[in-house]
Amino acid sequence: MKKVLILIIILKTTLSFGQVSVKEQTYSDCKYLNTPNYIINKTNVYFEKCAIHRKVNVTPKALKTLGKSLAHDGRNIFYNGIRINIKPKNLKPIFANRYDLIWINDNSIYKNTTKLNTIDYDTFMTLDRGSYTKDKARVFYLGTLIKGADPKSFVSQYPLSYDKNFVYSGTKKIKKKGYLKSINGYFFKDHRNVYTTSSYDYSLKLVPSLKTENCISIEGSKYGIVNDTLFFLDKKTKIANLEAKDINVIDNDLLTYKNVLIYKGLATGKIDTHSIRVIEGNSDYQKIISDKNKTYKISIEREYNNPDYIQIVPIELNPKKEITYNTHYDKTQLFYDKTHVFLNTQPLATIEFFIAKGIKKPRDMEIVSVLKGYRPGCSQDHTPGSNYYILKDTAGFWEFKLSRENTLTYIGKTYKF
Repeated sequence: MKKVLILIIILKTTLSFGQVSVKEQTYSDCKYLNTPNYIINKTNVYFEKCAIHRKVNVTPKALKTLGKSLAHDGRNIFYNGIRINIKPKNLKPIFANRYDLIWINDNSIYKNTTKLNTIDYDTFMTLDRGSYTKDKARVFYLGTLIKGADPKSFVSQYPLSYDKNFVYSGTKKIKKKGYLKSINGYFFKDHRNVYTTSSYDYSLKLVPSLKTENCISIEGSKYGIVNDTLFFLDKKTKIANLEAKDINVIDNDLLTYKNVLIYKGLATGKIDTHSIRVIEGNSDYQKIISDKNKTYKISIEREYNNPDYIQIVPIELNPKKEITYNTHYDKTQLFYDKTHVFLNTQPLATIEFFIAKGIKKPRDMEIVSVLKGYRPGCSQDHTPGSNYYILKDTAGFWEFKLSRENTLTYIGKTYKF
């Protein structure tokens, strides 16, 4: 009964999104949709984020999404679906968190819609996760100039950054530096000692029991070998006595070792490790990958009083749509083959399903809103949430629920976002 009551609250709340669409929302307003999303149809484009739902004044075929709220149509830049009167030239998103988007265009660096600094585009580069950037003359943190930082020697190895003189956290100098090298983003070492970092203030803590020669970095990842044991950040894995030369880094939290797949420190042998590739790396909690046999969604599952494990779920993708690696999956489109309707690459339902439920021409329908199912406070509830999609055809608006049992409900001629 508790689940039913919560689901009713969700539906009632999601129908009121558009009442606040005229103003920008803070992250605290994000109860259901916290991922920026451009919804592209044949004739109309919509943008959604948090409680924002707005129609975008752009030709659908001309719109190119770049990730995290940023897009352009060749003539103008769009941020959060709003046209910015700036012509795109070498437009690129650099870094995004819950609150801000850092991006560059031409010879300038921006935060959201505000220009922060000029840059030398030809020598500009991102470091590590993108929060730090530099050009030939200056170093920036989230677009803000770090005064006195030396760009020639500046290195970022999450969570710390340093140049020849100082170690930095953000724009703050936290200690003078000699030699310092990241082992895996949690363990660091200099010529004599090994340290761990504090997640609270990023200070370094000496670990006298560890020797520098026994701590080996696995480049391009959050893994390192410490005393012959593999660590994922501060998490000690059960994998020991391995050699770095036998490790293949797929992503910073995903690697293979011989016939074993290792994801966030956990191992499995259920996938062909010699043909694996990442299709989507857009989430901290799941990835879409493929091997020579199938495509899978992998995630870490946690159950009360049981050890964590890797969940591997085979999925189907639209065979006619080209699949590419994309860390910012912020575009929603409908695609069709002879029998199915696809949302991006994943199937929604069969064409016969939509016809049977009342949509006479499924190929002509639009998707106008994506409402993520969410049940706050149910940490022990392992039933996946349902997603709701608002569709539109000549008859009006429809609510499609994608769940264990799909449903399609007619709403009416109008729909209040």
